[in-house]
Amino acid sequence: AKTKYNIAIDSLLNELKVLSYNYSEIKPAKGTDTILVNILNKLSSQYINLDDFQHASLYTQQAMDKATNLNYQNGMAASYYNWGYIYIHQGNYELAMDSYLKSLKIWENTGSKRGMAKSYNSLGFVSELIGNFEDAMAYDLKSLKISEEIGYQKGIGDNYNHIGIIYCIQGNYDQALDYLLKYLTLLRKTGNKRGIGNACNNIGL
Repeated sequence: AKTKYNIAIDSLLNELKVLSYNYSEIKPAKGTDTILVNILNKLSSQYINLDDFQHASLYTQQAMDKATNLNYQNGMAASYYNWGYIYIHQGNYELAMDSYLKSLKIWENTGSKRGMAKSYNSLGFVSELIGNFEDAMAYDLKSLKISEEIGYQKGIGDNYNHIGIIYCIQGNYDQALDYLLKYLTLLRKTGNKRGIGNACNNIGL
């Protein structure tokens, strides 16, 4: 059976096919190029969800090339963000940090609060992976503040989880439990069963 990611990919590939056909047949409408970049970046994200980093890299590079040619800032930021995931998979944390910092800078310039929250969250995750827990906590707290300001529930949940894990690693178990329980409560409200299982596992660390 197809996963929701496969279904999303099929839909995006169909959009890409239609858009590419129209693009070749008629003069592209204003904004068509940026729509194409957005579809390519979304395809990359879905392939990342499937751990298919070969296809993810292909579509991320295509999106980056087109966004750069257009000077489409939000498209470039999304591509840098996807590169960050790909570099993490490759174990190249330095390049991952660089990519997330570049996405953050662009989203700061364009005023994308959600983009900023995502970049800070990912910077915190990479910092945690390399054992720099002080920076990880600082990034996660910045991300949490922005996510709460804009009501970005997924971001809030991710931050609760990351902060709880960091406190646990540092031996601050009361604070760890507090944040992990906040994470679990949020997941229950949204009905995220898979996330609830992960949260319960983390609480049992």
